[in-house]
Amino acid sequence: MANRLNRFFLLLRSLFYTGNFNIENMQGTGFRWLVDYVGKKGHYEISDELLKKEGEYFNTHPFFITFILGVWFKELNTEEGPDYWKKVYSSAFAAVGDSFFWHSFKVFCFLIMAIIGIYSPVVGLIMYLLIYNGFHFYLLFAGFKIGYKYGKNLITWFNIFRVNQWGQIFDAVSVFLLGLLLSFLIKSSGIVTYWHYFLGASLLLLGLFFAKTLNVVLAFMFAIFGFGVLLLLRGL
Repeated sequence: MANRLNRFFLLLRSLFYTGNFNIENMQGTGFRWLVDYVGKKGHYEISDELLKKEGEYFNTHPFFITFILGVWFKELNTEEGPDYWKKVYSSAFAAVGDSFFWHSFKVFCFLIMAIIGIYSPVVGLIMYLLIYNGFHFYLLFAGFKIGYKYGKNLITWFNIFRVNQWGQIFDAVSVFLLGLLLSFLIKSSGIVTYWHYFLGASLLLLGLFFAKTLNVVLAFMFAIFGFGVLLLLRGL
């Protein structure tokens, strides 16, 4: 079935499946919509009762939705049924996806954009869009085939690639990039005194502190804004 399904069109549909996101069933309507589409394309017999049930409460990270969809169809005719594993992986992917994509990967891409943007803002923005969207587009494209192949044992694939550690890795890289960006800003401003390097390091630590309690990108913006104000006050 995974080979018969056009995963490119599934990818496109998965980009819209949160279109009816609501407080009552969260992403349930969208998931039922995708199940109906894949069921028809794969010539699966899905009863109206089961299809209606898939419209009930459901919530996960949208970039992992095709993985869950693959597992659902793989386990459709098993003893436990597809909904049990749907609940298991929806909760796991909601936690991993939020932590990685919203907290870590988006910040990493933002810093790449900021560093490149020092020399070319347009190229920096293009790189941000390519890196961020390219990565999660690939997951949406490959997710169904992987989920269908592994079924309820999908966790095996995620353990192979240590997905649960991606957030920690990108956090560490982002801290390095943040320091690199700050050094570029200081150097490009013609500042060479120890005082300014100390000030920059202090702002970096302050930004990281707020990043633990606030949104990371917002904290970074506060730190850069504060640094710019101090440069302005010193006549630089």
